[in-house]
Amino acid sequence: MKLSALETSFRDGLVAGDNAILAAFEPGNLSEQKRLNIYRNNVFSNYRGALAAVYPSTLSLVGTDYFRQAAQRYVQRYPSFSGDIHHYGEKFSELLASLPGAADLAYLPDVARLEW
Repeated sequence: MKLSALETSFRDGLVAGDNAILAAFEPGNLSEQKRLNIYRNNVFSNYRGALAAVYPSTLSLVGTDYFRQAAQRYVQRYPSFSGDIHHYGEKFSELLASLPGAADLAYLPDVARLEW
């Protein structure tokens, strides 16, 4: 089964509460690395989405691709230590100030500070 079909099946089973579908996801069906990659992708995606929700003006100023790359760096550099996603993103302005590509937008970290 292709990974995309497996992910879709997992999502459908999870949403529908169908444990029979979820039983197909025993460790033998996917390597540990593949399972970890799926989880990692979901975690990173959620954090990038949370940052985009908190920093819409910053996103608008730099565009989706740049923001995604900056958010990815943020997620890697500043892992969350809280179970509450609303606490995530406080140091995003610091990261933006350190990125060489943001030098043309000297006000960008200040915009992020205001949004936070």
